[in-house]
Amino acid sequence: MYKYVIKRVLLMIPVLLGISFVVFFLMDLTPGTPADIIMGDLATSEAKAALNESLGWNRPFIQRFLDYIMGVFRGDFGSSYVSGLPVFEELFSRFPTTFQLALYSMILASLIGIPLGIACAVKQYSLIDSCSTIFALIFISIPTFWLGLMMIILFSVQLHWLPPNGSETLAHFIMPAITCAGTTLATLIRMTRSTMLEVIRQDYIRTAYAKGATKGRVIVNHALQNAFIPIITIVGVNFGYMLGGAVITENVFGMSGIGNLLLSSIRSKDIPMVMGGVLIVAVMFSIVNLLLDICYAYVDPRVKAQYKKGGA
Repeated sequence: MYKYVIKRVLLMIPVLLGISFVVFFLMDLTPGTPADIIMGDLATSEAKAALNESLGWNRPFIQRFLDYIMGVFRGDFGSSYVSGLPVFEELFSRFPTTFQLALYSMILASLIGIPLGIACAVKQYSLIDSCSTIFALIFISIPTFWLGLMMIILFSVQLHWLPPNGSETLAHFIMPAITCAGTTLATLIRMTRSTMLEVIRQDYIRTAYAKGATKGRVIVNHALQNAFIPIITIVGVNFGYMLGGAVITENVFGMSGIGNLLLSSIRSKDIPMVMGGVLIVAVMFSIVNLLLDICYAYVDPRVKAQYKKGGA
């Protein structure tokens, strides 16, 4: 297993380099220069040209990209063109907000979606199955920004129960977590239901019933354990996306997270901030995927046997 982990960590390096190159290239294509952002419209052309020269903007694209990568390897992500603050410090200060939002959203989606999906599979075509299906279709169809705005109007403007924006207290995360969890919740319900339906029709499930095992024990110890890998995949992948910054949710609720920072940085062509944010997002997503693969081995012994067979 440890050899497999080392291989996956080493594979992250070319992936991150490729992502960095693509983002750096796309940002280079957008109009404007760093001097335009830093000095504004009132500065003279000579002053802007001198600043661009000092920042190395006039050098060839490949050289600028290689200089940036070498700086990253030294732990230097550069400074923001807009705020002038070190990129890593600003991203690190916003990471707790994004992490809390992703964690609360995933916990909410898992606590509701997985039990509902199991109940739908066990009681197929029942009232709870039909209601859950309609519920899932509604949530997966509602745009995230619209749901967030409607919740602000209802719970903040009309009822005055929850704060409309910010991320200072737990109350500030209630509406964003519900908004962010909506699509994941719907996906979890459908995936859990379909996976459980496939498993409970297998021969070993009928054998367990024939041996006198109770329905609850068969569902928990036999069916759910074998259906858990697709469920874990949905949870892990969506958690990785949320860690990458729930851009729309953070923007609607005015949260000081990585997603909102990335959106404003792209608008202002703050290249160091965009590059640093994308790298942090890519690293987090890669780590989540690695942890998912490790979880597979502990959930399903057959996966762990494949790792050993392959010499991992």
